[in-house]
Amino acid sequence: MNIKLQTKRLKLVPCTDESLLVYSTKEYELGPHIGMYLDNQKEDSSVLGLIK
Repeated sequence: MNIKLQTKRLKLVPCTDESLLVYSTKEYELGPHIGMYLDNQKEDSSVLGLIK
């Protein structure tokens, strides 16, 4: 399932390995919580799009 929320000025998409490659830049350092979320997602795909 591809979950996304979009308005005229904002687009929210779940964080995945693929989206991380697309949206990450050298100008913005990602915190360790992103890696932890992606690891959890690999173990249990039902967490896709969930905030715990």
